[in-house]
Amino acid sequence: MLLIPEGVIELSDSASAVLELVDGRRSTHEIAGALGTMYDASYEEIENDVCSLCSDLQERGVLTI
Repeated sequence: MLLIPEGVIELSDSASAVLELVDGRRSTHEIAGALGTMYDASYEEIENDVCSLCSDLQERGVLTI
């Protein structure tokens, strides 16, 4: 769950995992690499999902990149 001024955004487990790694120092590529290792998944697929989530949250004004 992510609290925002307009309410609450319910996050999936995977979205929560991404945001746990967002610290202002890691790039989306580094986050995707870490998640790929954690979940034994394709880097390319995860990178697309990470970029999509970050882009969506940026458009909502929740995340600044």
